[in-house]
Amino acid sequence: MILKSTKPKSLIEVDELNVMLASSATTVLYTRTQSNLAPPLQNEQSGYIPHSILFDFESDFVDKTSALPHMLPEKSQFIADLAKLGINQQSNVVVYDDQNMFCAPRVWWMLVALGFEKVSVLNGGLAAWLSDGKAQQGKLSTPQTCDIQQHCVSAYHRLASKKDVLNSITNEQCVIIDARGRSRFLGLEPEPRRGVRAGHIPTSYNLHYAALLESGRFKSTVALRHEFASLGLNLANKTLIFSCGSGVTACILALAAEQIGLKNWLVYDGSWSEWGADNNCPIA
Repeated sequence: MILKSTKPKSLIEVDELNVMLASSATTVLYTRTQSNLAPPLQNEQSGYIPHSILFDFESDFVDKTSALPHMLPEKSQFIADLAKLGINQQSNVVVYDDQNMFCAPRVWWMLVALGFEKVSVLNGGLAAWLSDGKAQQGKLSTPQTCDIQQHCVSAYHRLASKKDVLNSITNEQCVIIDARGRSRFLGLEPEPRRGVRAGHIPTSYNLHYAALLESGRFKSTVALRHEFASLGLNLANKTLIFSCGSGVTACILALAAEQIGLKNWLVYDGSWSEWGADNNCPIA
């Protein structure tokens, strides 16, 4: 079961986080990615939001047995490793990055997939916090271990497998949306990962994640609705499956969907890194 609690907003602003920091139940997670497809780190000379601890989804919170990049870890191990960071389902978790909102939504989705309800992303990330003149600290904090609580979902939810995506291609109630850039979606440029074909999942639509962001922040709800409407589809009663290159920027689409009230969505964790490398998977 999932503990009953008041669910905070999925996307919060600087002043809201500043208030939340007064509560010892709030855990602040700083995340980053070294992918050559990501914006460069902006934090070389800056500090961190107070009480920040590192959430490394590439080296620590990852399925280390998979050849695919940063796949979700095994569920029980994920729960145990979160406890080492002092996180259980009583925690209010806020995630941020300093790469223009590139990867914080990935960590948000990982926790949501595990059944966490009290997890938010700081809109604008570290840049927004520092530009507002809020307090900072020079280094990351050392986490304090807490008790493990097994009040998570029995299996990951908000998660689509390769089989789910394959079945969705011909399902009119499902819409697959690819967050990659247009040239990669159309197969006009080679994929950056070795052994991965160019192209896209048949019947899928393209909505580049960058269209949902402006100056490192999510666009307004009205603007986000406009971007999704540009697909020319009625998405209200559909199951949406978000994909990208390796399961990171698909989560930007998922968070945007939450913002505009689209609740029936999944993230394809393997994304094109898995699909494009499997010659048994059809491509367009």
